[in-house]
Amino acid sequence: MRNSRRSPKKANLPAPFELTIDRYSHDGRGIGIHQGRVVMVSNAMPGEQVQVKLEQANTKLWQGKAVKHFTQSDRRQQPTCQYYGECGGCVLQHVPVSDQVALKQSALEDHLRRNKVPHDALAEPISIEKVAYRHRARFQVSKKGEVGFFNVKGNRIVPISQCAVVVPAINDALIIVKREAPLEGVKQLELVIDDTDQLGISVVEGSGASKSALAQWGEQQGWVSQAPLQYRSAGAQTWAKPGSFTQVNRRVNTAMIEQAKAWLDLDVSDRVLDLFCGNGNVSLPFAKNVEAILGLEANQEAIDMAMNSEQANQQTRYCVANLFTSPLKDIPEIAQFNPTAVILDPPRAGAEAVVKNMNTLPTVQKILYISCDPATLARDIAELIHDKWHLRKVGVMDMFPHTRHIESMALLEKKKK
Repeated sequence: MRNSRRSPKKANLPAPFELTIDRYSHDGRGIGIHQGRVVMVSNAMPGEQVQVKLEQANTKLWQGKAVKHFTQSDRRQQPTCQYYGECGGCVLQHVPVSDQVALKQSALEDHLRRNKVPHDALAEPISIEKVAYRHRARFQVSKKGEVGFFNVKGNRIVPISQCAVVVPAINDALIIVKREAPLEGVKQLELVIDDTDQLGISVVEGSGASKSALAQWGEQQGWVSQAPLQYRSAGAQTWAKPGSFTQVNRRVNTAMIEQAKAWLDLDVSDRVLDLFCGNGNVSLPFAKNVEAILGLEANQEAIDMAMNSEQANQQTRYCVANLFTSPLKDIPEIAQFNPTAVILDPPRAGAEAVVKNMNTLPTVQKILYISCDPATLARDIAELIHDKWHLRKVGVMDMFPHTRHIESMALLEKKKK
């Protein structure tokens, strides 16, 4: 019998309504209550009276945007970017940076509380640049050849002429790319500038032909596409090819590493195990001050870049290992290393499998955890404090001003018996 079931029609959303905003959500949207339901509203601040146009709704939570402000917060500021409200990137430009940082601190503390993690006051936040802080950016390319970023909903590309949060050299390069570059078959490209002012370009997503064509065109401009770019990270030299991961905010990256050094307070007797090490960005600056470093990372290219650093030596090893699938005790490089300190810098998913096996490394006395998601950070810390560890310090690093992204750092020490 032919299946006669039909997909349910999308429910009609309620008409726009007036709402008083009471507080912020974790991601910087305003929150109010309407007819007993929680309503999360973009471009809305506590104390404001707004008209809300709903975009999503279920029985418990409504989500929408403020289309009219009847009253405005005296904390509201004028967005500096002409694409604010369309581009899905810097959605918090209407909020002062000091308030953005406070909001991110509050979100971190809330995740710690929810995971029952006892902690003292947060460390002083790292917050430096407010605009023109990104040394690399990934641009979407439409079928028409328009270059820009996804909109707030992520379903359309907003063409742009410049971006307020990238360094001027990237904006200058973007003008040339839009005017001259062969973009047929390109879906996403990256522009990057290193610490020697060398520009790089790569196709992140696109056809094989488009990658070759854009690389050849870039070389003609004096840019690089395959050669490694050079970076200085708190006194150490690191390398990364265009399209590879690097921390986009170079000044905050340096401040992050200097804080890591101060918090860990290591000496020449320490042996550092750097898990999810990438290209050695965090651990290489320790090379001259500790006995040995062992870095593990699943990406072979990143490992190659780490080993090419001028800081790499006989006491510094970087090896390929998948830390999501390989228990620490089964990784041969770790077996005889006897680390005294661990650096964790995992992706957004966190390091759950690693922290559950931390007790297989009995010589470790300190853990420095760098996180890009406070939810998984709090979850992993909760696991550690139930297993011989004490949270000593934790704080926010504002790596991405004007966005909802939250970077943080935590220091844990083994409990004394």
